[in-house]
Amino acid sequence: MEEINAMNEKHANSLIKIKLLLREVVDNNFQNDTITIKLLDNKREIAVLSKEVLSLKKKFETEKQKLERKQYESDEHNRLLTDINEEKENLDISLRELEIEHKTMKKAKPSLRDQQLLETGKRKHKLYKEFTCIRWDYSAPESVIEGYITNKKDYLQKISYKSDIDYKTLRDLSWDGVFQSTVDNTRITKDCKENK
Repeated sequence: MEEINAMNEKHANSLIKIKLLLREVVDNNFQNDTITIKLLDNKREIAVLSKEVLSLKKKFETEKQKLERKQYESDEHNRLLTDINEEKENLDISLRELEIEHKTMKKAKPSLRDQQLLETGKRKHKLYKEFTCIRWDYSAPESVIEGYITNKKDYLQKISYKSDIDYKTLRDLSWDGVFQSTVDNTRITKDCKENK
């Protein structure tokens, strides 16, 4: 019986060892399952993070391209600004030179020949105005020639022509206006009423 007890004890010890080994295997399997689950979770998390990284890389590239374009535009503006500043400096120098020349010319007096030419021109202009009774509007825009014709009594006619009119036509129209100012005013009034 001792042998049986000893065998029984040995067998009990072996059972305990087997149970312990089984428990270890079950624990290891449980740990393996836990590790496998954690691995799967980690793989999923890595996949999500990889997508986020790719998305962030795309955003980064887009922003980088925008920044490079803005930098190029900024460089272009800076070059233009430099050119404009250089041009401004050149214009400032030219302006100072012109101001000096203007002051010099202001101080200069016309020569005797120039004074005579100016006086002759003024007299001719005065005689022309008296003879033709045409008064030109020198403040009119450059696109038109304007003024009026009068006989200094009872006739006043506004004249206006396009500036691209040829000289001969302008001359003929002006003399027609002068002629009209010298004709009997009652007849002109009558003619105007008939033309309406």
